[in-house]
Formats: sequence, structure tokens, C-alpha cells
Amino acid sequence: MVYWIKKSARLICFFVFFIVLITGINPNDPFNVIHDTLALGKAILAAALFWFTGFILSDIVFKGLLEHIDMSEIHILEGGLMQQIRDEKAKPNIEFVGGGRDKPPKKSGKALLEKKATQ
Repeated sequence: MVYWIKKSARLICFFVFFIVLITGINPNDPFNVIHDTLALGKAILAAALFWFTGFILSDIVFKGLLEHIDMSEIHILEGGLMQQIRDEKAKPNIEFVGGGRDKPPKKSGKALLEKKATQ
């Protein structure tokens, strides 16, 4: 997959480089060094910009169109953010009260009521 992403970005880069270089050369005086140098500089900058853009766009296209991800596995694409939220909600509600390491954590009111009810 990475091979094809790099290959397509390189193809876009070369295409843009030659298009900008050819259109940047002055047709009335094609051997003018100043105009040719400016056209070469513009072509290199455009190629670098379009290589970066092409890399991102081809990454989106190849991963979006070629890899079909089911809605049940979409958390993989999201980086597991929804799973982290579910895990955080499932943790017990414990509040830490100042006092440092000497004092144990204070449990929430619900946990204290359950503890008193069992005693």
C-alpha cells in the first residue's frame, strides 16, 4: 500500500514539474537564462508542493477506496478513541483528596452508601 502511495505521489510530482517548467519557459526567447532559472525554481517548488499534497491525497484515496472498513470496526480507523471513552466511563468513580500518599483515595458517595448498607 505504501509503495503505491509513494509511486502516485511521485507521478503527480513529475507531471506538475514538467508542466510548470514547460509553461514557464518564454516562447519568444527560450534560451534566456534568467527566465529559465525562474521557471526551473517555480517548477521545483510546485513539484515539492504537489508531491506533499499528492502523498496525502493518494493516502486518502488508496485507504478510503481500496480498504473497506465495516462500521463495527470503525474504531480502528478513529485510533481507538471511542474505546478509550468507553473504558474511561467503565472505571469506578474515585476522587482523590489532598493529603498525598498518606491518605487513601476517597470513594464517591454512592460507594459509601453501598458500604454502609452492607454493614
